[in-house]
Amino acid sequence: MTRPSNPHARGLRLDTADRERPHQRLAVRVGGQLIRLRPARTVPWSLLLQASTDWWLFVMVLVPAGGRRLVEALSWDRMQTLVRIYRIHHGLGVSPAEDQRLAALIARYGRAIEQDLAAHGVDLLQLWQQRRWRHLLNLIDGLPRHSAFVEALCDDDDLAEHLAARDTPAVGDRARMPLSQFSPELEMATNVFDRLGELIQAVTAAAGARPPKIAPYPRPRTAADRVRQRRAELRHRGLVARLLPHGPQAAPTPSPRDRRPQAGDPLPPPPG
Repeated sequence: MTRPSNPHARGLRLDTADRERPHQRLAVRVGGQLIRLRPARTVPWSLLLQASTDWWLFVMVLVPAGGRRLVEALSWDRMQTLVRIYRIHHGLGVSPAEDQRLAALIARYGRAIEQDLAAHGVDLLQLWQQRRWRHLLNLIDGLPRHSAFVEALCDDDDLAEHLAARDTPAVGDRARMPLSQFSPELEMATNVFDRLGELIQAVTAAAGARPPKIAPYPRPRTAADRVRQRRAELRHRGLVARLLPHGPQAAPTPSPRDRRPQAGDPLPPPPG
């Protein structure tokens, strides 16, 4: 699950939260006429996905016949505002792409997601049928890495092939532990793991052998850690700029005399 790098992106706009009323029917006034739009929970999900990206379909599906001409006469920006208000009011995704991502996740990993949410007293089918897609997607994105959903992601051969075909940069063998899952018991076990690795290295070195390289177990990384790393990088750049005012110098090109013969080079001419 992909998480936003900006912590403010995890928040919720207060005006959006105040206007989200999925259990009430949305009424808008267009050209002096009050038009009640069709509730999202009464629209088939596939049709709702299409209507959120196709404004003409939006009018045909969600607007009563008596108000379609007025809505069709709206300008581009006002129609865009109407669609956004509808999405916010009924608790749909932040964008049509988010709705499509939710539908794809449930279609492929729905059983695992249902198990995870049921363990927390949340009914997946109820939220889906109520079209509370924003709330449902947030719950799925917040599932821990030891959940059945994440296990299903890791066991998906097609997904692994897709990521490998895209030359996705390899991530460390062990993902960084989220702070929300770093319990006191896990912190103690992590410290024991690191101390045991140090003990193995010391015993191996004392026996005269080369000690193995044992990386410390990953720990949570907070915003304070990222700030300290950025400041350290800035100090390093400042030091380099003072020592090398013209920037790092490229390594000198070796002369032909210093070059060692390589495989495939032509044979030297015979002497004399």
